[in-house]
Amino acid sequence: DDGMEIYDSSISVWKKYVGSKNPTLSSSDFDNEKQFYFTFDYGKHVSFFVLDTRAYASPIYQQDSSDKTKLGAKQLQVLFKWLKDSTSTFKFLASPVAWAQRVGKLLPQKPDIWANYLFERNKIFAYIAENNITGVILLSGDLHWSHVFEINSYLYEFGTSPMQTFGLPKWIHNDVKEEKLLFVQEWKNTFGQIQILKDEQTKELVVHYTLFGYYYLYPSPVYELKLRESQLVPKPYNKHNFT
Repeated sequence: DDGMEIYDSSISVWKKYVGSKNPTLSSSDFDNEKQFYFTFDYGKHVSFFVLDTRAYASPIYQQDSSDKTKLGAKQLQVLFKWLKDSTSTFKFLASPVAWAQRVGKLLPQKPDIWANYLFERNKIFAYIAENNITGVILLSGDLHWSHVFEINSYLYEFGTSPMQTFGLPKWIHNDVKEEKLLFVQEWKNTFGQIQILKDEQTKELVVHYTLFGYYYLYPSPVYELKLRESQLVPKPYNKHNFT
């Protein structure tokens, strides 16, 4: 009860200063007063689904299984519907916490990340593959360093840091099947920029992701990655890839 009282007080402040700026949605899939997840479009080629990974999550130390949830049944259903119905070329799934399983090995003291809700995370990834949903890109935050993960051959995660960053051990676990750490930035504050460009030769749309770091108060690129439409197409669905 004491915890709920603190939550209610905290969420009222969040709604006033943050949540009130979120889009108001008219769809019956959303309740603007009670639900904090939302979607929005940026032109005809880009859509975002901003997830709520806090309000409906099972206890963090509950054993991972089909009964453990990060999003809750309703939000997961709405997410699946959005993924299947969206006609946007690129679909960004924005999570407050990191998607990559390897983060759980780097930060075992941070149990609220997707690494401790793998059953549901993999259920989302399997849905994307089974339904051949193209152009999905994962966004995340909450870590105090910036990163880019290749989750598999067609799913990438971009994560950027808050204002305060710290150093990481020089070793990086490399025993998670398929997941690759493409870049990590420590100690320096960074921000990410996403551009949608067209390759004039192939006419293919390209996601151009740039991480900027501050050097002597001026932003300067520290990492860039370009992903073509054709790179974000699931391979033939194999349920064993997500178990």
